[in-house]
Amino acid sequence: MNTLLLLIALLAWLPQNPPAVATLQGLVTNATNGSPLPDTGVELNSVSAGAPKKYTIATGADGAFSFKDIPPGDYRIAAAHPGFVRAEYGQRGPGGNGRTVTLAAGDNVKDIRMALVETGAISGRILDRKGLPMPNVQVQALRFMNIGPMRFVETVTAAITNDLGEYRLFWLPPDDYIVMAMPIRGTIADSLIRTDGNGYTINDRVRPSAGDLIVAPSEIPPMPFFYRDGNEPANAARISVKPAENLRGIDISIRPPVTYAIRGKLLNMPVINPSIPVAGRPFMPELDRLEIELKPRADPAVRFRNSMPNGLVKVDPDKGSFEIRGVLPGEYWVSARFAGKDARTPVDVAGKDVEDVAISFVTGFDVPVKVSMDGQPQGPNFDRLIDSLRVFLNRTEGPGGIVAEQIPGQPPGTLIASNVPPGTYVLGWSLSGDPGTYLKSVVVEGIPTQGNFRLDRPPLRPIEVVWGLSTGVITGVVTNSKLEPASDVTVVAMGRNGSRYGTSGPDGRFSLTAVPPGDFRVYAWEAITLYSWQDPEVMRRDGSKGVDVHVDDGSSVTVNVTSIPPPVTPGK
Repeated sequence: MNTLLLLIALLAWLPQNPPAVATLQGLVTNATNGSPLPDTGVELNSVSAGAPKKYTIATGADGAFSFKDIPPGDYRIAAAHPGFVRAEYGQRGPGGNGRTVTLAAGDNVKDIRMALVETGAISGRILDRKGLPMPNVQVQALRFMNIGPMRFVETVTAAITNDLGEYRLFWLPPDDYIVMAMPIRGTIADSLIRTDGNGYTINDRVRPSAGDLIVAPSEIPPMPFFYRDGNEPANAARISVKPAENLRGIDISIRPPVTYAIRGKLLNMPVINPSIPVAGRPFMPELDRLEIELKPRADPAVRFRNSMPNGLVKVDPDKGSFEIRGVLPGEYWVSARFAGKDARTPVDVAGKDVEDVAISFVTGFDVPVKVSMDGQPQGPNFDRLIDSLRVFLNRTEGPGGIVAEQIPGQPPGTLIASNVPPGTYVLGWSLSGDPGTYLKSVVVEGIPTQGNFRLDRPPLRPIEVVWGLSTGVITGVVTNSKLEPASDVTVVAMGRNGSRYGTSGPDGRFSLTAVPPGDFRVYAWEAITLYSWQDPEVMRRDGSKGVDVHVDDGSSVTVNVTSIPPPVTPGK
């Protein structure tokens, strides 16, 4: 018996192995008043190498949460609550990266604090020109965004007015918005209409009550109306929403502008023969039907991300006639497309309907295009490029472009642009994903070109489009204003051949790979929304705060940068 007691005492005295798991505890509060936020969803997301892991829990009545038995690794923590902006632990501002938390075996982390910012709301009424309420009008809160050099507006939330013409756009993150009203036609029981600058298309982002018939007065063309009074987003009044703010009285009066019609004829229309291929493929009635499109000749200051509606256009293919109604004064291109062939003409609308517009289809010619990668034989890099690449011949004197399609049965990268009318062109291209390449050269008729080129006849040899493999590297360290290493900072290298971005690590170090050759300016933002560094307003504010570097083909350069703190906006 004594031996057994001695053994138990020895076992109790021996050091115990620490648990192979960790514990993490914290608190979620309201950033406005510091009160705890119960029933808040908290996520613990693994960012370590290997299979992703996610743990979820809800805060208690005191706003506290506790994750137990968590395997060691690197994690990020996020919290979300209705009526508040989702946030990550350690986030320095809207759009900023959260801080990575490293958990070791046996850790018991207790100091996690997250304060969520309360959202705001915009409300008002939609009235007709007599001051009467307009029910069943779609109202949207939009904010600005940039994709490359182009400025767009995107929908944040939308609502439908009630029988009193009232609307309320809620759960808006603090930001600057414009408000748009859109009288709608047709039954949209399961969908909401989202507009572009000329009209609307349909999606299912927001659903009104089932069976509602949304009808606009016949004298109102399907176009947007902005607060305060106008049809162009660039001229709309900016509305600044602060945390927990409920802005009332944002009323929009729908006063139909004076619009005009464009009517005309289509000349030399192609003769359809279903047995004859169109652009190297079989004739497809749905794809090759007659389409008429109206576009401004000048690029708009701000774009919507949808196409023009067909509801404004009436076409009689048998008579070759068309009518476009609800057109505001301005300078336009009227384009027609039929069976793979294109035609267009400029039209000026000023003070009256435009009659007898003639759009003549011109027989074009085929232009071969050859895509290669720096003279290399085909391989995985080339395959990735071809899978993500689209090539266009864009007209300089008109809208739209002609797609160069892969020729069936030919090696990858052997393209043809069909029915190209004589004119001046510039090569256009788009990439889906990131194949790690850059456009190295364009050769037309044996002459390298970096801009426009003229095509008056079929070229004697294919247009050569040569791509290079981006193999440059930019490394460095980000420090803050106190010269301390700054972790989880968005690092962006911006240049003429594109941009690369990444995030600094716990020691402030970063590495940007697949960088094309050229001159770059490297920035480090503590809080920035993805791609908003392409916003001219951001560049006006922060453009001088980067560091210039030059990258040669395949070289590695090192640069140290100072982090840019988020701008201070009073009341936000």
